[in-house]
Amino acid sequence: MPSSLKRLVIFGLAILVMMNGMVAPASGKSREEKKQTVQLFTDPETTDLLDELAVPILSASGMPSEQVRFHVMLDNALNAFALPNNHIVFHSRLLLSVNDREELTSVMAHEIAHLAAGHHVKLQESSKYISISSLVASAVGMAAGLATKNPEISQASMIGGMAAGTSSMLAVVREKETQADQLAVHYMAKAGYDAHGLIAFMDRISKEQRLTPIPPPYLLTHPLGSQRVDEARDMVQRIRTTSKLPDGGTNQRIKRMQAKLEAATASDPHEAANKFRERLKKQPKNFELRYGLAMADRYGGNLAESEQLLTTLLKESGGADPFILRERAMGRLENGQLKTALEDMEAALQKKPDNPDFQYRKAFILKESGQLESSSRILRRLTQVHENYPDALYLFGTVEGELGRMGSSHLALARYNRLHQELEAAVYHYRQAVKDTPSDSVDHAQAEEELKILMEELNRSFFQFKRQRR
Repeated sequence: MPSSLKRLVIFGLAILVMMNGMVAPASGKSREEKKQTVQLFTDPETTDLLDELAVPILSASGMPSEQVRFHVMLDNALNAFALPNNHIVFHSRLLLSVNDREELTSVMAHEIAHLAAGHHVKLQESSKYISISSLVASAVGMAAGLATKNPEISQASMIGGMAAGTSSMLAVVREKETQADQLAVHYMAKAGYDAHGLIAFMDRISKEQRLTPIPPPYLLTHPLGSQRVDEARDMVQRIRTTSKLPDGGTNQRIKRMQAKLEAATASDPHEAANKFRERLKKQPKNFELRYGLAMADRYGGNLAESEQLLTTLLKESGGADPFILRERAMGRLENGQLKTALEDMEAALQKKPDNPDFQYRKAFILKESGQLESSSRILRRLTQVHENYPDALYLFGTVEGELGRMGSSHLALARYNRLHQELEAAVYHYRQAVKDTPSDSVDHAQAEEELKILMEELNRSFFQFKRQRR
């Protein structure tokens, strides 16, 4: 693990967020097995909603909205946390637990407050070569090591050359919570959200704390003592915030997101589909429940039923909802209906032409349809604009390889492997890229420069390891 990752300390170390239940403690799993336990929900509809809700809060905090990225981890722990370099991660259960816009934005404002207050240690420049999935997976492993007092992993918490123990780490973390609460209340008031959502969320988490002998992971790093809750309530009452921003259908969009998450997190999609059907008996016209049923049907392989339901929902929403078009395209792709899947993705892109997920899905469908050059053109632009998009890099490498352009294929695969910290594979592909690209080409120069940086980083890590072993 690069030394930059080992400095995920204080709030940067995933804030010890996953200490209970994210990774089985003392399981003896390898690092790669631990990484596989981290699943990110790559849903553009959810990302679009979170980004939109965050804009007024980020403006109130003074942070540029384009610098903060939101992610969702499929996990049943009630949690949210911020990582260095302005990444905020929500656990799926937390998103499923919020009742409305104000509760969701209160959690969002709290985590943004940690970032804005400088509670996080920034990573080195080399962190730009680390994918968010690898970043989160590494934080999971380190947090689990601290929770179980695993000395090997706990060494990752080096602060100023001294290892901080779990209790002192938690003490540092907890010091910042009241400050983040105060900032969150002010941000929400300035943004036009009702900060009473923060109190409602705190009250519900406190109730869960009382009902179980094992506190939710959220409480390990966001402890809710009565004093903190009372202070937050006083702050809200003094500011007297009221919701000024019009809802604009946001709460319905939250319910759509929750329906999709419910389907995505179900261990048995058929059972999830049956649960949606039972609830629909009481609310047969409920849009969000039918949306969740369509997703559960797709995940369970009932593609025809899913497509039929999505088509109905698409008509009810005006016929051009880009996210429903995207979901129907995915089902049609799975069913081998490449022509209609491509039509759906092109229609979705007419509504959101800059959406990277939509661009990637179109490129994938084109590749499956044998239209390799068209796919390559999309992917080349996509990976230039979003250079840390692992799936796009991998697909681009595959397409370029099938087209016989081995130099650019190896360069894309080198970048993909580097993002996933598979460094031996990255070195191999960089060397092949240097070999297979014309010496006067841009790809050749970039491959040489990136290989040089990677080898220097590996050499530094090797010598640091040798010094630590002495």
